[in-house]
Amino acid sequence: MLRENNRVPNQLRPTEALVGVVCEANGSAQYSQGNTAVVSSIYGPSKPRYSRHEDCAKLTLEVDLVTTNYGKVDAIFINSDRGEKVSMAATMTNKKRYEKYIENILKEILLNCLSLANHPGMLMLFKVMVLRDDGSLLACAVNSCYLALLNTGLPIKNAIYAINLGTYNSNESSVYLDLTALEEESIDYKGTYIFGESTVDSQELKLIHSCGSGAVTASNLEHITRNAMETCFTIKQFFKLTIQSYLDK
Repeated sequence: MLRENNRVPNQLRPTEALVGVVCEANGSAQYSQGNTAVVSSIYGPSKPRYSRHEDCAKLTLEVDLVTTNYGKVDAIFINSDRGEKVSMAATMTNKKRYEKYIENILKEILLNCLSLANHPGMLMLFKVMVLRDDGSLLACAVNSCYLALLNTGLPIKNAIYAINLGTYNSNESSVYLDLTALEEESIDYKGTYIFGESTVDSQELKLIHSCGSGAVTASNLEHITRNAMETCFTIKQFFKLTIQSYLDK
């Protein structure tokens, strides 16, 4: 079955990445899948301006997500407390909660990438700007942040790769990769899966974080996870080509 943009279920949208796009940052990258585009820039490690950001024993990491007026202003997100759908455009409070939700996940994931003890008392700030959001925002933000981290040249403890996907109850055998905003609103189950590995050259990916909403059977969840891992292997190879292209310039 073809989707709205003539893709088959297991097909990603056109994917592009640029590294070193913000000159004043210590590392930066722009990552896009279809009409969703995110620019991440990293500042630091450096001495924090305020003492509340300083931890004498390890590196402090902060994430600042900027969404402004990006495409999917009237999108739907899930209120995880009650499981009900709430319009992000309804109130500014909901928009801020949505941004904070993504910031917290990004911070949790990125902390696993670095050896925090290597930079005691220092601060690293990730500025994540959403240029356009047409679905799969969290996955694109994770991938953008990781490419920016590679651009810093800092030692990385764990590599990370992310994908958004879902299924319809009427056709559980088909897993739909890289959901658009319209698909996210109509699909029965959607989730973002983030895989990591101890070294970039490792051949084994392990699921380190997943978040989703909707109903799905246990057997189909295993099928979804397997598809997510296989897709993250593809994203890993894409990252290698992106970094190699940047280094060859």
